[in-house]
Amino acid sequence: MWDLVTYIDRDLSLLLRERKGAYFLYAYPWKEPVKTDTPNEAAKAEVINVQRDRLFAELTVRAKFCAFNQIIRLARGSLNGKIPTTLEQLHTEALKFALRRFKKEQITSDDFIGMLRSAALIAPIPTGFWSYLSTFLKPQTLEKLQQSMSALAIFHEGGEDQWLEGQLTYMNKTAWFANDFDNIQTSCMQLAILFSEHALKDEFSELGRKAKSQLMRGQIEAEQANQKPWQRSGHGVKKSVRIGPATRPVKKPLDGEGDDKQ
Repeated sequence: MWDLVTYIDRDLSLLLRERKGAYFLYAYPWKEPVKTDTPNEAAKAEVINVQRDRLFAELTVRAKFCAFNQIIRLARGSLNGKIPTTLEQLHTEALKFALRRFKKEQITSDDFIGMLRSAALIAPIPTGFWSYLSTFLKPQTLEKLQQSMSALAIFHEGGEDQWLEGQLTYMNKTAWFANDFDNIQTSCMQLAILFSEHALKDEFSELGRKAKSQLMRGQIEAEQANQKPWQRSGHGVKKSVRIGPATRPVKKPLDGEGDDKQ
């Protein structure tokens, strides 16, 4: 049994803690946890009493959650803010946007590889994309990159239902208690659109609304915390909207004015 301390996205690994207090890293090729140095700061475990045969499932749900949120943002960047309506469109536009930024040297090679990895975690990268990369990457570089992305096919095992159920459970519990409301809202809204006919569609929509509500509450509390003491204790200023032309005050007639002329 292990305590899952945290997920490390940069190398797709889990930091684990054994009952004796020793720390282990569950990383590629994701066979057995390997003992590692004690982290500088002791962290509270995300999940306790994780069985060995559950480690890869725990890794998968976290890796896909982070990857899915990244390609959502990439795809929306490619579509100028519009929301993709199919998983294929989401995947394709994310790859196009990552490639465009890389060719314009707006991101580093490491950033580009990270974006490709996110796309590869959700669905296999199409052959046409690799063919296009071959026009400006060295053969050795391309081969190494393609091999590393192909190795992520292990994360595609299991059906659509397994993926969606895992994401919903993870967002409802672990991500929610981590206050990751922004990513929860983004992911839930997109999943509800992509899988509009799925039985979990309404649950994704509801969880997304709850996450949005939490974000709005946090913004209000932050604004209140930044107010000056006299602003917090003073009465609120009510603003009214004037409708119609302004009225002129009635002028009081002077003595003698208004009398009938003789």
